[in-house]
Amino acid sequence: SMGAGMTLVLCRLLQSRTLLSTSTENRGGINLGNPLGTRQQCPFGDYPHIQFRFACMFSSFIARDPLLQQWLTDAPTLDVPSFHCYGLGDEIVSPDRSAAAVALFQDPVIMTHGGGHLLPSAGPVRKALKAFLHSQQQI
Repeated sequence: SMGAGMTLVLCRLLQSRTLLSTSTENRGGINLGNPLGTRQQCPFGDYPHIQFRFACMFSSFIARDPLLQQWLTDAPTLDVPSFHCYGLGDEIVSPDRSAAAVALFQDPVIMTHGGGHLLPSAGPVRKALKAFLHSQQQI
């Protein structure tokens, strides 16, 4: 789930090519030193060939930080092809948090399962992931 959350951030970063700076106050022991809510050019801006061809996320979520939430959600939907899987019984990343992350993508492939916070090995999920990965080989 942490990797899926970071994948979401990287997808936004690579599509928007901007960074969202945070406040000059000390946040979590790290002084980020930039004006609240300003956008900066992303260092990847000079390297347009750096992009994801697709993304696969399990139990993804939007972080609870208000500035990060705003940066992620106040932008066009992400156009990277994506596969999302989450458990309807997940007590660590609730299904509504995963669904909110999924909503940031255009035409996402979504698989849910009845379990919790786990990578399911059930046939339907494996088949859906395999089909998604095969579809990306064709592009």
